[in-house]
Amino acid sequence: MKSKRKNLTLLLIFFQIIINYGASALPFSNKMIVIQKSYKIGQQEGDDNYVFALIGDFDVDNEGNIYVLDSKNYHVKKFSDAGKYITTFGREGKGPGEFSYPTAITVIDNIGVAVLDPPLSRITFFNFKGQYIKDFKIKQPSLYAEDFSRFLTSNILVKYKIPNYKNNSSTICFMQYDIDGKAEKELIKIERDAPPKAYYTMNKDVLKKFDYKKWDFAYYWCINSKGYIFIVERKYVYEIIIFSPDGKLHTTISRQFEIITKTEAEVAQEIELIDLQSLRLFGTKFGETGIPKIKPAIANIFLDDLDRLWVETNNKNHSGGILFDIYDDKNNYIAEVNLSEKNISRFKIKNDNFYGIQKDELGAQYIVKFKIMEEE
Repeated sequence: MKSKRKNLTLLLIFFQIIINYGASALPFSNKMIVIQKSYKIGQQEGDDNYVFALIGDFDVDNEGNIYVLDSKNYHVKKFSDAGKYITTFGREGKGPGEFSYPTAITVIDNIGVAVLDPPLSRITFFNFKGQYIKDFKIKQPSLYAEDFSRFLTSNILVKYKIPNYKNNSSTICFMQYDIDGKAEKELIKIERDAPPKAYYTMNKDVLKKFDYKKWDFAYYWCINSKGYIFIVERKYVYEIIIFSPDGKLHTTISRQFEIITKTEAEVAQEIELIDLQSLRLFGTKFGETGIPKIKPAIANIFLDDLDRLWVETNNKNHSGGILFDIYDDKNNYIAEVNLSEKNISRFKIKNDNFYGIQKDELGAQYIVKFKIMEEE
């Protein structure tokens, strides 16, 4: 029996989190918080059930089952709460339950999972066993549909990014659909210019004069249990805009942020990691083009089960790992958390478990799971 064909390797490695509390009511006790790395799902070779070509997205249901969308292999793999492979569903094609290039997945309580497939202009639903239920068409131009999420109890919100090549700008639009694809409604619309070439320079004199507040570089977003929508328009400004469930501006969360320039070694490491992955996937190097030379004020946002907002960020005193600011459900700052891990993205928290997609030094992807605990 070949050991490399075993299901998983359980990594029982402990990482401490440093907590700096704010003045508001604390969601945690005063004990040190410890994260125990439970396991990672994935391997570079061996059992095909644990090999991923390109993880586009993943989600977790209330039972702790993990649904991993492999965009390049046109299917979804389901794993148990313990990380054991259960089943695979979906395949390449244009028929019911098939995909052309799926990009996002979300769990919908009491129904199953839904998968966004922009080239086919549709969202496809499966039950929790992976059996096809139905699908519906989404608004054109669907090729620019980037992401989606469940919204309140029986709705779906789809994010579109529509480029305007004539004036080098883009429009971000959030469209609301009911669970049957009807009652289509444009909920939020944001128009922004694209960044100039100075954004990619290593020249510190140019960086000092560059107006980062003017440009949008990403649109991170999440939705809380009450339907409030949190949107980050610009990576390099610490500001989260909050919209009410009817699409109206509600409030903002903002803090002062000092722009931090990456070192040449940090940029080189990013390029190497991207090149390794692009070689593995496409047989060609990505190159330096498109690698920002500054660290973002906000690199991601997501919510936990108690509607606490986690903001992945940076500061000049941060020496390594992944740094988070945490806000309570009333948008009060309550904690700063540092996780001593690297190269993790698309975080999710479910039932006091912390999940993400991690890349290794060769560009291979894995699902990692951590347990959030209080140290006795």
